[in-house]
Amino acid sequence: MTSLRRRAFPLLFTLILGAAAPLAASDLGLEARPVLIIQGDQGGPIGERTMEVDHINRDHREAEIRGQVCFSSCTIYLGIRDLCVGANTVFGFHGPWSEHGPIDPVWFEYWSEVMSRYYSPGLAAWFMQKARHVGPDEVMRVTGRNLGRLGYTICDA
Repeated sequence: MTSLRRRAFPLLFTLILGAAAPLAASDLGLEARPVLIIQGDQGGPIGERTMEVDHINRDHREAEIRGQVCFSSCTIYLGIRDLCVGANTVFGFHGPWSEHGPIDPVWFEYWSEVMSRYYSPGLAAWFMQKARHVGPDEVMRVTGRNLGRLGYTICDA
């Protein structure tokens, strides 16, 4: 039994040291990707944005919302897990609407709920109480700095 311990100890020691060694991303088959920069975005279809954000999160992408504005469905990008926002970027919020005319109240509720799931709890509450009732020709504006007060990370200058 003693000789088995003598032979097993170096193997065990090697395994422990090997497990403690840090792995590079390339060792895991992961390649570093550039940070996704979102800027000057005026919005678009809600469903497309939610699918894009879900894909970004699945891929563990890092993103920054910078520039002058992020309006309408661009705000759904606030649901990206690894995200920072520009302090001076203006975010424009309004409720769901259709380019074909008034939206049915059931769909208005549905799409409002969908959008709010991509916001922090405080922002979602504000959106559901106030901002979703505005639009589409007007938006409620919030700066990135104010979003920082709601828990969003402000990008380095």
